[in-house]
Amino acid sequence: GVITGALEVLMPILVGVVLAYFLFRPMRGIEKFVFKTIPKSQNQPRTIRLISILIVYVITIILIVLFFYATIPSVIESLTGLIAQTPEYLTIIDNYLGESLAKGGAAKDILTELKVAIDSLQNMTAMDVLNQITSYFGTNPDSIKNLGNFAFVFLKGTIGFVISFFIVFFVGLYLMLDKEKISDQVDRF
Repeated sequence: GVITGALEVLMPILVGVVLAYFLFRPMRGIEKFVFKTIPKSQNQPRTIRLISILIVYVITIILIVLFFYATIPSVIESLTGLIAQTPEYLTIIDNYLGESLAKGGAAKDILTELKVAIDSLQNMTAMDVLNQITSYFGTNPDSIKNLGNFAFVFLKGTIGFVISFFIVFFVGLYLMLDKEKISDQVDRF
């Protein structure tokens, strides 16, 4: 409702505030270092602050990229291992269901259906999966509509992310650039 819509609009601004809060100290450290090492820099404090903010942003982006560069290969490796082990897991489940069926019980019909489903999955190849997907899209008239809806939602989400990213960037930039002025305004209230 209204609260969800308000949060959706305010979220990039709140993230920008949090970003500015966490990046202010490193930015201030770079700014003080420049003031100490370059005596004439004190004549242009706003320019030095802007450069310090941009340096902190670049370092932050590099750290984020390095984080993903380090973690994505291990995630892919884990998923590949999981996919490779799926036939073994299906065999274990199949054996368990076979043992449970031999014992009988109230859930015998459900176990029988599960065993048949798992047996069919074990015999399926990648080409069979591809053929199933192709036949689904070829025989289902709603599939093209669903694919169009998916593309629209994906595009809308991507555009929303890009806009939110720029809002976060500029809110953080503004807050760090004019922190003293903003603090003075807040103190007046």
